[in-house]
Amino acid sequence: MASRQHNPKSKTLGNKYMLGDEIGKGAYGRVYKGLDLENGDFVAIKQVSLENIPQEDLNIIMVRVFFWACYMMYIAFRVAKCV
Repeated sequence: MASRQHNPKSKTLGNKYMLGDEIGKGAYGRVYKGLDLENGDFVAIKQVSLENIPQEDLNIIMVRVFFWACYMMYIAFRVAKCV
């Protein structure tokens, strides 16, 4: 099994994730490939730029992020329960 090597120039987030290449972008931000440093899983990391966004749009973004996080926790729970 090949060992994973970490690029020392890569940016780490909270000593938990290593930020990789950009894999997408949208109206409010960019999505990057990330690596969970604890278990080696690849993840998607969304970076949202809050500059020049009207307050009402910020409220909508926050609600979407919250519900997306809840949905993903639900899916992870369902998958773990089936395994």
